[in-house]
Amino acid sequence: GDAVPDNSFDAVVATLTFCSVADACAGLQEVRRVLKPGGDFRFLGLPGIAEASGLDSSRWSSQSQGGAAA
Repeated sequence: GDAVPDNSFDAVVATLTFCSVADACAGLQEVRRVLKPGGDFRFLGLPGIAEASGLDSSRWSSQSQGGAAA
């Protein structure tokens, strides 16, 4: 089974994570799984780090969404 039960956390914080993982979608699905309904998810990345490592960050970039990332 999963190491952490579903709906375990009130908040999830990820710093310098989603701009550098190969499968960001799988990571975000795991955040959703462990986050309690109505919980808070905050993440921080460095501009340019994904592009420098060859990853396409446009799918979660606030600039590509015309505002703050959801």
